Amino acid sequence: PSVDGSPPLPEKEVMLKSVAEAAFADLLAEVVPTRTRQTVVVAVKGKLQEGVNFLRAGELERALSAFREEVAGSREGYAWYDIGVVYELQRKFNESEKAYRRALEVRPEEELFQKALGRVRGRGG
Repeated sequence: PSVDGSPPLPEKEVMLKSVAEAAFADLLAEVVPTRTRQTVVVAVKGKLQEGVNFLRAGELERALSAFREEVAGSREGYAWYDIGVVYELQRKFNESEKAYRRALEVRPEEELFQKALGRVRGRGG
């Protein structure tokens, strides 16, 4: 049994889980560069921090919910950016583009938001 008392996974399932986790980490690294993720984690508190934690855990719907709760707050631009990241990971590029545009409405000078919009613009989906 494992540390938590559950039975060990068969070797094939362990391998598939490992591959899936690695693929998700690669996609997340492509969409949210490491430097950016570290900056965001240091800079945020409350629902944004909670959303980042859910995002790192691969819980996209819970991350999206936490980011939506923060949209009306003082860090609205970052909340919209984070919503765009979740939609981008879900390959919902139209929704992602809309969220990045909203982030830029709040903080038009933010280069991170500009790059994200450029990444999804015209991809559809």
